[in-house]
Order: sequence, then structure tokens, then C-alpha cells
Amino acid sequence: TSDEYINKLHHLNRDLDATKLVSNNVNKNINTYAFPYNSPAFELPYILEKFNLQSKKNNKICQKLLTKQIEYTYNERDIQLSKNTEDKNTLNARIYELTKTNFFWKDSEIND
Repeated sequence: TSDEYINKLHHLNRDLDATKLVSNNVNKNINTYAFPYNSPAFELPYILEKFNLQSKKNNKICQKLLTKQIEYTYNERDIQLSKNTEDKNTLNARIYELTKTNFFWKDSEIND
């Protein structure tokens, strides 16, 4: 949950991407391997919970990531995560990771 890691989730220098597989359908300012494909908003809450790394700070980070996930990829017209992605089916399927955690649904207080 370091600042360096979080910043890398949001930005990727496309010139360093050797695959050159990403089309112009994806916003050039978004890390195409993060929110549009391997969503940190879905994966990080699960990881933090399983390794017992929950804290108020980490909870806020996860909330912000989920907000960014929606902002970057949710398409209101399609009612799915289909914006700024090369593979909307995979991205939509990855939401299952949120079902494996109670991170966003807990009533209990999270301690630092």
C-alpha cells in the first residue's frame, strides 16, 4: 500500500510496454495492466484481509481504488465495466474477488 505502488497503479509509461497490444480504446493515462484488467480495487482488499493487514489507512486506500475503478472503467450505458479496457469480459469476471472478502461489508471497527 505504499505511495509508490499506488501511483504505479494509476500511471504507466506506454513507451515501456513491450507488448504494444493496447489500443487507443484505453485512456493513455491509465495503467492498462491495473484497473482495466487486473483490478487492484478487487484484489487488494482480498489480499489485505487474508494477510490480516487491515487498517483505517488501508481501508481508505481500498475505498479510493474502488472509486477509481468505477471512474476508469464503469460504463453506465452498458451497466458493466466496459470502459477503458481491452477485455471487458475478463474485467467483469474478476469482480468475483470482492465476493471472497468481507473488506467492504464489515460492520466491525478496523483498528490501526
